[in-house]
Amino acid sequence: MEMHDVNTFTATIYCGFRPGYGRMLNFSEDCLNEAEMICQKYCDDNSYGVTIEPTRFIYKGGNEDGVKVGLINYPRFPRNPTEIKNIALEIAADLKEHFNQERVSIVFSDTTIMLGSK
Repeated sequence: MEMHDVNTFTATIYCGFRPGYGRMLNFSEDCLNEAEMICQKYCDDNSYGVTIEPTRFIYKGGNEDGVKVGLINYPRFPRNPTEIKNIALEIAADLKEHFNQERVSIVFSDTTIMLGSK
């Protein structure tokens, strides 16, 4: 059995589906499918791979459905932390724009970044 190891570096993007501060949406497979299509296009265009899963955000006075997108330093095709951060930021920006979000968070192994509108 072959073994490959790399330094661990991860990123997780958190993006809601509720547009701006507008009306609440019920969870829709359509939103999850749209998020998947955005990620698939990025991965096809850039030879990369991510995970995607539905999530629910709970906060003071409300909640909303959304998506969690995961990135790792995959040993078969290793990347350095800066490359993984840049990839995560690009995907997060695409999701933010598509779902009309005020903010999207990206949690890295070493820091957390929030992309905001203002």
